[in-house]
Amino acid sequence: MTGTAQEAAGELWRFYRLEVVSVRRHRPFCGEELPVRIFRNRTEKWRALSEVIRTCQEGGQPVLLGCQTIEESEQLAEYLRSDGIKLVLLNAKSMSEEAEIVARAGDAAMVTIATNMAGRGTDIVPDPQALEAGGLFVISTGMEEARRIDRQLKGRAARQGQPGSSAFYLSGDDSLLNDYLPDDARKLRSLKNTPGDAEVPAAKWYSRFQLAQRLAEKARYEQRVATFFHNELLNETKERLV
Repeated sequence: MTGTAQEAAGELWRFYRLEVVSVRRHRPFCGEELPVRIFRNRTEKWRALSEVIRTCQEGGQPVLLGCQTIEESEQLAEYLRSDGIKLVLLNAKSMSEEAEIVARAGDAAMVTIATNMAGRGTDIVPDPQALEAGGLFVISTGMEEARRIDRQLKGRAARQGQPGSSAFYLSGDDSLLNDYLPDDARKLRSLKNTPGDAEVPAAKWYSRFQLAQRLAEKARYEQRVATFFHNELLNETKERLV
């Protein structure tokens, strides 16, 4: 069982003849997906993250930040700490401490930074004070190359009928946009903004990130198809030689 198989339903049937069946939720979903926020560069994005995290901490709401790489998680942690924000870093390098860190990620006013691999599939339970403050707030600091992985991170919030929220914070130097739509990435970084407003119009630019993600998914799918048929050919060759 998994909460993110629907996007891969066609592939699971084509190669493994496995059907994906959706099961109705046991409890109503009470989560909220907040508007996407997009910035020209990482510095502006991190500044905005610091502001929203500080507001959450003051209100007692726990925050989980998902990063794409260990290096990014460490750099973001250093930036936020230098800005006076207390946090815990979970990046799959200290596996012995992972369970304890994840168990505390739902405590009121707790801030946890993780790679999207760290703590995946775990149940983060907000404490009573955190639930009163709105439950766990999950922030994706960049879109992954697959919608499934994005949904796995968002799925840490608002579990089992509890309140919670999630949001994307994106920028022009995010790896997804740079790798698959580099011209758009350069245009986004070079945009001029109005004084005092670091954000760019999300309605226009979010579609470019979504296109980059679709291109990434297509590329990864084609790689898996090639690998599948290569393995099939090898198996047939071995059988003929036996």
